[in-house]
Amino acid sequence: MNNPGYLDAGVDEIANAASVGDDHEYRERLKFSMKLLGDLLTRGLEVHPSLTAPSDVQEVFPKPKEIAAAMKLLEGIKKQLSG
Repeated sequence: MNNPGYLDAGVDEIANAASVGDDHEYRERLKFSMKLLGDLLTRGLEVHPSLTAPSDVQEVFPKPKEIAAAMKLLEGIKKQLSG
């Protein structure tokens, strides 16, 4: 997450949904967690449902190949926009 505006907007959205108000510590922990998760995803982290999860739960998880294809598409768009 290179854009602090997106990060702050995400923190605000989650904090508001959790009804934490202006709890600065909560927001900073959330921001740290989001940065860490973003970094791990950039490095190739994959999130999968539990092996024992019901099939309806497994179906809502994105497929790693679909995510990789979407990321390549976004990278291509970013290159086109930047020059």
